[in-house]
Amino acid sequence: MLPLIPAPTAAAETGPGFTLETGMAVGVESALAGVVRPFVEAVAGDHGLQLEVVDGPAAITLELVTDDEELAALPATEGVRADDHAADSEHYGLTITTEGVRIRAKQPIGLHRGLTTLRQLLINGPGLPGVRILDAPRYAWRGLNFDVVRTFFSPEIVRRVIDLLDTYKLNVLHLHLTDDQGWRLEIDGWPELTGIGAQGAYGDRPGGHFTIEDYNDLVAYAAERFITVVPEFDLPGHSTALINSYPEFGKTEDAGGIPMSKLDADNPRLWELITDVLGQYAALSPGRFLHLGGDEGFGLTDEFHRDFLDRAIGIVHSLGKQVIGWQEAARAGLGEGDIAQYWIDFTDRLDQMFAALSDGSDPARSDLALEERGRQLVELFRKADDDLGLAVRNGAGILFSPVSYCYLDRPYADEPDEDQREQWQRLGLRQAYGQISIEDAYDFDPGQALQEVAEGAVISGVEATIWCETITDESDLQFLLLPRLAGIAERAWSPAGRTWDEYRPRLVAQRSLWTGRGYTWFDPPALAGS
Repeated sequence: MLPLIPAPTAAAETGPGFTLETGMAVGVESALAGVVRPFVEAVAGDHGLQLEVVDGPAAITLELVTDDEELAALPATEGVRADDHAADSEHYGLTITTEGVRIRAKQPIGLHRGLTTLRQLLINGPGLPGVRILDAPRYAWRGLNFDVVRTFFSPEIVRRVIDLLDTYKLNVLHLHLTDDQGWRLEIDGWPELTGIGAQGAYGDRPGGHFTIEDYNDLVAYAAERFITVVPEFDLPGHSTALINSYPEFGKTEDAGGIPMSKLDADNPRLWELITDVLGQYAALSPGRFLHLGGDEGFGLTDEFHRDFLDRAIGIVHSLGKQVIGWQEAARAGLGEGDIAQYWIDFTDRLDQMFAALSDGSDPARSDLALEERGRQLVELFRKADDDLGLAVRNGAGILFSPVSYCYLDRPYADEPDEDQREQWQRLGLRQAYGQISIEDAYDFDPGQALQEVAEGAVISGVEATIWCETITDESDLQFLLLPRLAGIAERAWSPAGRTWDEYRPRLVAQRSLWTGRGYTWFDPPALAGS
């Protein structure tokens, strides 16, 4: 068994392999030395192997090829990239023999993905198996939506999340930077967004924000690993932090526990702020897309929600960028080249989901208030049934990110070991989502599942999502990310048809890597078979 996640398109073990030792070299033309740097740093950290980089053949040789029949014959990658690379830029071939390792690709990004595979082959030690691998991603967009609002995470922790994405060949970091609980990016000319808006987080957690320098460093760190950062400015709902910073731009209220914020769309200064924020997002982010949120317009009329988003979409397009928004944004001006992010897959069970709000579990609110909250949520989400069809008719792509499979803040159904029971019970939005087992979280096919709800939809890619209402620190974050993020990464990269029985031993093999890195992950007895 090759301990690889995601599983490659084609792989064969060929006999004796090669042992990698400290002092050996990675050979690559000098102009591509930057492609090798993250690999050299990673194998030193994970395995203690100190490798050199040379210009020319070596123990590990990297080669750009312009005409390779085997790479050209690999399946076409579906969907949309968040950057400007070609659809086939991640295709690569990797061969290990007794003579060493050879990785070939048409583009530097393909060489990097091949090196990522080589890093995983080192999980069992420096003795590499003889293998022949040809590989290409199924979907072009493979990402993680990371909520840094409800719990703020330092740049150091975000970099470690980027490292995790890189390990499993994910290539988009969608940063959820604004919401009711906080504002997380410094904006030139609008000091109160961070001076006031960044001071809080969820509950009594401390706030914080990224400086422009922090953000630039994160974008550069991700780019070295061929990961694109897509920033989100959530509009027009979820705007409490913005309004707290500049009260003249709207009003907020709490309605039965639902935070409602309404921006003053008639205030020209508000549109100056929005234009400045989006302009800075565009200037700081080299990718093709800006995320405009558009979800959960609590307390907003359909007309206000549509018109507000339509104007914001126009600003993004004027900046030379395309728009991605949560699926409700399809009700506005999303069209050709834009993307609607599909997440609401629970409209058939709304009444039973929100009936639980009136079970008396929150003594701070009356039953009447809870019932009203449930009614409003049912009415709000019932509208979502038409979103994907509208996106399809208007020519927008669909990013596959439904709650049932891609939300990593769903609680685990697997029974925990006693030493993990406290985190298992505390983490995940139990009041909103049902529990899911690790096996069931892996058991989906993005293309098939999307066609079942939106026939004719063009799938842009797959994105996992982690919301942080229950997450207090990095240990909690890792506990919910792992092991399920690896399964989503495989579904986004590997050909359809993989089974849990074949996947499970490869997942178990990752535990040694996670242990070496000091990660916290959910490790139920059922996973290890103990």
